[in-house]
Amino acid sequence: MSNAAPDLNNAAHLWIVAGNEPPDPDTASRFLGLLDAGECARLDQFLFLEDRMLFLLSHALLRITLSQYRDVSPDAWCFAPGQNGRPEIAGPVGATSGLRFNLTHTKGLVACVVTHDMDCGVDAEFRKAMPDLQDLAATALHPRELRDFSELCKTKQLDHFLALWTAKEACMKACGRGFSMAPDTVALQIDSSGASAHVLSAPENLNWHIRLYRPTPNHHLALALDPSCPTEIAVRRLKSDLVSLA
Repeated sequence: MSNAAPDLNNAAHLWIVAGNEPPDPDTASRFLGLLDAGECARLDQFLFLEDRMLFLLSHALLRITLSQYRDVSPDAWCFAPGQNGRPEIAGPVGATSGLRFNLTHTKGLVACVVTHDMDCGVDAEFRKAMPDLQDLAATALHPRELRDFSELCKTKQLDHFLALWTAKEACMKACGRGFSMAPDTVALQIDSSGASAHVLSAPENLNWHIRLYRPTPNHHLALALDPSCPTEIAVRRLKSDLVSLA
C-alpha cells in the first residue's frame, strides 16, 4: 500500500484524470502491460484511437489505484462479473477483502471511486450541445424531474439535464442494476447549491448519498454512495501518466 493513500475507513476516494492529451507511446505501452487478456480483447474492439486511449487510461487508473490500498502489483488484479454483471474484484486471493470500486470514462476524463465494503457508483459526461435534448429529457426523466426541467430557461436546461443524468447513472451503477433499471423510474432533486442531489422516489425504495461535481467546465460528474455509511469523500486529481501513483 502506498503511503500516499489515505485511510479508507468510513471514506470514499474519488480519483480523477482530466485532459484531452492521450498518454504518450511509452506510457501507453506501460499501461498496456497491466491489462489482462480480457481487457486487451475489449480494447481491440474500439475502432477509434481516442476511445482506445480512454479505455486504456481508465483501466490502468483502476489497477494502479487499487494497488495504493493493497500490496498487490497493478497487473495482478483479477476481475469478474458480480451481481447483475457489475465488475468486482476476484483476486488475488487474500487481497480483495472489503475493496469496492466503480469506474467511468468520457471524452477528456476518466474517474474511479474506491471504498471499503460500501456500494458505490460514479458517472461522468462530456458537456456538448444536444440538438435532441428535449426528446432525451422526455425519455430519461421522471415526470417530476421533467416538470422542473421544463420550467428552466433554455440556457440552463443542458447542465441541469447532465447533472440529473450523471446522478441517475451513478445510482444505477451503485446498486448494480445499470440500465436494467429504467432511468425515468428514478426521481431526483438537485439541491439549491448544485453540489448534491437526493432521491425523491425510486424502485425498491433505493436511496443514495449523491454528490455532484464539475471537474472541468466541460464535464459533469456524479458520485453515489450507500447512505447508511458515514462517509468522508476525498477527491484526488492526477495527470494522465499516473506517475504520482507509481
